[in-house]
Amino acid sequence: MQPRRVALCHVHFARSGGVEGYLHRLTEGLLERGWEVDVVCRKARSDLRHPRLRVHEIPVLRLSRSLRAWSFARRSHRRLVALDRERHYDAIHAFTKNAYYCDVFRDGGGCHLDYRAGYLDRFERGRWGRLWHRIAPYDRVLLRIERLRFGVDRGQIVYANSHWVREQIARRYDALPPERLRVLHNPVDLERFHPRRREAGRRALEKIAAQTPRAERWFVFVGHDYQRKGLAELLAGFARLEKDGGALCPWRLFVAGRERRPERFRAQAQTLGIGARLHWLGPRADVPDLLAGADVLALPTHFDAYPNVVPEAFASGTPALVSRETGAAELVEPGRTGWIVDRVEPESIAAALREALAPTDLEAFGRRARARAERCDEASHLAQVIAIYDEQARRRGRHGRGER
Repeated sequence: MQPRRVALCHVHFARSGGVEGYLHRLTEGLLERGWEVDVVCRKARSDLRHPRLRVHEIPVLRLSRSLRAWSFARRSHRRLVALDRERHYDAIHAFTKNAYYCDVFRDGGGCHLDYRAGYLDRFERGRWGRLWHRIAPYDRVLLRIERLRFGVDRGQIVYANSHWVREQIARRYDALPPERLRVLHNPVDLERFHPRRREAGRRALEKIAAQTPRAERWFVFVGHDYQRKGLAELLAGFARLEKDGGALCPWRLFVAGRERRPERFRAQAQTLGIGARLHWLGPRADVPDLLAGADVLALPTHFDAYPNVVPEAFASGTPALVSRETGAAELVEPGRTGWIVDRVEPESIAAALREALAPTDLEAFGRRARARAERCDEASHLAQVIAIYDEQARRRGRHGRGER
């Protein structure tokens, strides 16, 4: 019997990182099921070794970001064509915005124009920056690669990690028929993130908050890039809540994650008069414990395709407060598994916080959240990905197609 073979294409092959971690776990799952896996990447930092795993590093031009992106797109295309002629893949699966040649594409970030309009132009780029980036090579290269990926029907199947992302692709590109534009929510490790960690999580948070009275509601914010994740607005929302008459019960916020300028947010909290209620944790290795130990995850992000921390919180038995500007809002059932902020602004966030601080059965919220997360288990997700590979293998007759 001919072995099942797949090529996986991403810029980096590593265990850590959002997309990288997803790719690595997928690779391990395929190898466990007997697949032969070729990884085509720019740089491999994984310690994974297996007789059925082959890693191909692609040299790129390094003079600028635009040259790195375009040279990887073109050179990975050529390498995959050559490998396909030799290996006769069931499918070629790409994961990066710097690639377009594939049978299967997993979009975990959304369209570049939506990201630019929804976040970059509003928060990262000033007036002249916005004008420059309209003509800057890097933005133009990303858009060119995106059009090659979505704007031409080569029979590819695209699966987004949320309906929010799928709608962006469908709105901007009409080359792909709807039946080949699908949604697979990211899987979650239901053992690593589990309510059984609650006691350990409580002890960890109690140790951090040792010098303060025990609060009735402990919120946790977990994420890198505090600005995009909405921390400034979350702090302002808590301050507005206090200004409008105070919370219904005491609260405390634990902030975890990497940030280039954390002092800016610390200063904001002090200016707002809520600095004593916050604990700044920085990057943490015990996120599963923190999520299980908290009462509520708060993440009113400005633009986020599908932050994994939301299903991870659900798997931990912790409800979430999120904005509508994220695909993870699709998991939240308001008033049952969490709260949704319609607008990322202090007034709307304060209203949602007031609901989260109201007397309610958070344990029931947590049980329903856990049940929702259990529908995103890793085994079912892998089976759905393999089913997509099977479709493409039938389409291409399980023979290498060469150049398209």
